[in-house]
Amino acid sequence: MKRLALAILLVTVVAAASVFLALNRPGAEA
Repeated sequence: MKRLALAILLVTVVAAASVFLALNRPGAEA
């Protein structure tokens, strides 16, 4: 159970980081 929660947390963090970088990239499509 704890391993599953950790995996979900990791995926969420990676996805959030990807979206954050994509939205804040200089010259990104507005």
